[in-house]
Amino acid sequence: MQSEAPKNAITLRLDKLLGQWAEFSQLPQARIGRWLVASDEPQMIDVFYETESTENGELPDLFLKFETPFTNVQQYGHDLFTTLRQMIDDDREAMREEGITLNFQPLPVDRNLPGTLLFLNNLANLAGSIEDLEGKLVAFLSPDKNDNIKQWKQWLIEAIELGIPANLRIMVVDAESQPVFDELAQQYPEHCITLQPNLDMASAMKQLASVGNPGDPSVQFRQAFLALTQAAGTGNLKEVQQLASKALNIAEKQNWLPMQVTVLATLGGTYLGAQQFDQAFDIYGKGLQVAKQAWEAGEPSGGKLAIQAYFSQGATMIAAKKYPDAAAVYEQAVPVAEKIPDYFNLMEAWRMAGYCHEVSKKYEQAWDCNHLALDAGEKLDEETRASSALPYVGQALQRLAKKMGRSKEQAAIFHRMADLVGENWQDKL
Repeated sequence: MQSEAPKNAITLRLDKLLGQWAEFSQLPQARIGRWLVASDEPQMIDVFYETESTENGELPDLFLKFETPFTNVQQYGHDLFTTLRQMIDDDREAMREEGITLNFQPLPVDRNLPGTLLFLNNLANLAGSIEDLEGKLVAFLSPDKNDNIKQWKQWLIEAIELGIPANLRIMVVDAESQPVFDELAQQYPEHCITLQPNLDMASAMKQLASVGNPGDPSVQFRQAFLALTQAAGTGNLKEVQQLASKALNIAEKQNWLPMQVTVLATLGGTYLGAQQFDQAFDIYGKGLQVAKQAWEAGEPSGGKLAIQAYFSQGATMIAAKKYPDAAAVYEQAVPVAEKIPDYFNLMEAWRMAGYCHEVSKKYEQAWDCNHLALDAGEKLDEETRASSALPYVGQALQRLAKKMGRSKEQAAIFHRMADLVGENWQDKL
């Protein structure tokens, strides 16, 4: 009889999360599961969700993720309901193609009903319509935009007080370093349960990095680079420099040019974090030279690595408040982005150069750069453009038009932005 292969460090930690959630989900009064995570654990919660939201999930619960932006207590439930209806419509079409009928219809909208109840009641109705659902229906609330954490806590309190149906669970993620939901958990200890993973991800990463032949340079590099990234988080410059030298030595011997750039970027970032701007700028410059060497050698990633090195140098000059120098660096990235071509980073290079010129009160240069950013943004596909920083280009141009006495051009800018991003482009700022 063939024995099962031993589980790796990540799978073992995923098993721990599964066990914690299974225990929580069965508590009769529990309604909100709060993952209280360390700084290196949120990705594992994403892995947990991604695993359990597929047909290969081990838990009986059904997970749905809502990234709906949080606006305010009154509107959030309505927005979640809209998202839910869209999910159902999308799933209904996919199921229809597989010959499956989803027997669910949204409940009639009652304008006198709070939006929170509108969402919860429809979610519970959906759970009840799924015949083979043996567990709970879980709403993973993860707003991709949330400018009012205090009101979001109030919304969850309202959900508890209005009554979350027994066939539902709500899942949220909270940061151990800056917890948001302590008061909620203390006020409603039976309804809001804290799940603390304690996964020791540093050890997990070390175990993964050690997999393979210890004499293999790739294994040695993985271990050295992991140690470097973990040390970078502590800000110990002496230790980071030593570990960077070790990782760089391995990458140089193997002629791994992109890995050399990555090591130098990590080292530069540590010096930037320590506000040692000249050293950071020089280190990023070394990475830039290696990136250019890789690009000239035909390495596909070389061009983008060079752009990122320019951007890192630009960010360093901004941090040092040397805005004219930063503008010059961003403009140096333009020919590389044009040659690749990489219109997204071309837009970003011109946008950041424009920002630096504006801060330096060089309004004509800022005006020209932002228009060039707009031209680059126009070449992006519609989906990329919609999620890009292009609205900030439009905002900058309108701001500059006012400063420069070109108010008549503001309307033209607005209409061009509306054509590129949509009539609500200002809402995306």
